[in-house]
Amino acid sequence: MTPVLLEDIMAYEGYDCLKIRTDRGVAFVTIDNPPINLFDFNLMQEMTRIGMELEADDDIHVVVFDSADPGVLARRGFFLGGRFRSLGGVV
Repeated sequence: MTPVLLEDIMAYEGYDCLKIRTDRGVAFVTIDNPPINLFDFNLMQEMTRIGMELEADDDIHVVVFDSADPGVLARRGFFLGGRFRSLGGVV
């Protein structure tokens, strides 16, 4: 299997477990890994990758995480603080 390099993918494309959109300096990252948005290996890899992409994007100043399954983050919520550099080290 050939590794996928960040520069080989258009920004914020090629995700299976995340849906990403941007608007005026805000990245909206929706976790969409049915049936319960389990943080499995694939989702952890994608969270690491989105962290690296967001860190490299000087146009993004805020990241908002939500869930495609309403209430999942509300019941099992999490908070990520600090600079984007910390996102890359979460997983």
